[in-house]
Amino acid sequence: MKIYDLAVIGGGPAGYHAAIELSKKNKKSIVIDEKTLGGTCLHLGCIPSKSLISSAGLFRNLKKANDYGITLNENFSADLQLMISKKNKIVSNLEKGIFNLFKNHGVEFVQGRGEIQEVNRVRVKNMNEEISDIHANNILIATGSRPRTLPSFPIDGDKIITSDHAVNLEKIPKRLLVLGGGYIGCELACFYNEIGSEVHVIEGLESLVPNLDSDISKFLEREFRKQKIKVRTNEFVSGIEIQNDEVLVQFENGEELVVDKILIAIGRSPNSEGIGLENVGIKIESNGTIFCDENMRTNVENIYVAGDVAGRIMLAHVASYEGFIVAENISGIPAKIDYSLVPCGIFTYPEIGSVGLSEKDAISMGKSVKISRFDIRGLGKAHADRTIEGFVKIVSCAEDDSILGMHIVSSHAADLVHEGVAAMKGGIKIEELGMMIHSHPTLSEGIMLAALS
Repeated sequence: MKIYDLAVIGGGPAGYHAAIELSKKNKKSIVIDEKTLGGTCLHLGCIPSKSLISSAGLFRNLKKANDYGITLNENFSADLQLMISKKNKIVSNLEKGIFNLFKNHGVEFVQGRGEIQEVNRVRVKNMNEEISDIHANNILIATGSRPRTLPSFPIDGDKIITSDHAVNLEKIPKRLLVLGGGYIGCELACFYNEIGSEVHVIEGLESLVPNLDSDISKFLEREFRKQKIKVRTNEFVSGIEIQNDEVLVQFENGEELVVDKILIAIGRSPNSEGIGLENVGIKIESNGTIFCDENMRTNVENIYVAGDVAGRIMLAHVASYEGFIVAENISGIPAKIDYSLVPCGIFTYPEIGSVGLSEKDAISMGKSVKISRFDIRGLGKAHADRTIEGFVKIVSCAEDDSILGMHIVSSHAADLVHEGVAAMKGGIKIEELGMMIHSHPTLSEGIMLAALS
């Protein structure tokens, strides 16, 4: 009987990174997924949405071609089907890349639904209902998440859709209502607005991207309004009614709106059902996520969890990091998870990059706070690029000048923010960051100038 060092249920970033890392330590892993490798990130999330947003970003710039001294034929248009086709090609190539990594590292893959039977046995049922058992010394649950839905908004894939559908539509909706002002809703709102939809964004809380620094939220809402995206915050939908080819939306304040589609973007739910957790007594939290400690271990010995189903921070790069922590611990190298410096990038127009504490959170923790800020329009590179919207904001401690958080709204902000990650990780003070020479003309000068301010 073949016994693996690790059996992974779930082929997303958490699962395949853990398996590959273990292979580097001469341990045998097998990954089980009922579809294929890559998970939501590759097939329905990060990569598809960024491919589409990149397409729309070029279309956005073409509409401003005259600002760059370029005259274009005005007959160019957005072709959603072609965008989807190009996106699918990118996804396919990246999927092949993961399979090649598996081949090169000796990681096995089996397609089917995995269900834990015992602490060292996973049963796999494939598409033909054939059953096989996989034995392993360790099990990693990395089953990911799915779009969260509400009973009052029955998903039909046509009039009421989720982000899974939104990255695969065949026609540009004339009028789109996005229910949820988090990062998923805001990114897709930008995309569809740029290619021709009339977009409405509804957020029940007082601001868009409410988990980020309030200055980012305020700025993004202003930019959305400039881009003709209609934003309603502190607003709730009380009911919907599908009428032929339209959807009548009713708000709690009595107003009504007619749209062609509603995109439900109110977060994600963990995939913790139907994988045999009850067979071995794995503890599940009230929100459906799986309990784990700082080593990513569940309450059952030799069973680990990583990625969205762990419910810590539902981002692909966090899932990969968690998978690495699992691989280290299985290999006998003690490793603990550290979420203190997780950067996030939101690919709106302009982009958002954020790491560390917001101003409000730093103050609520009792810290003496100093704010440094520089507007992107003060940079020569921003003017040369015709992307002057945005700012760099650094939250630091007034007592010792340590950097507590960095928040950027700018072209390429999701890349730029990693300078903040490195500075905070290295314990660099804000004055030291300001005294580091930055190339000119670059957008990263904004970080230096914010620190010097």
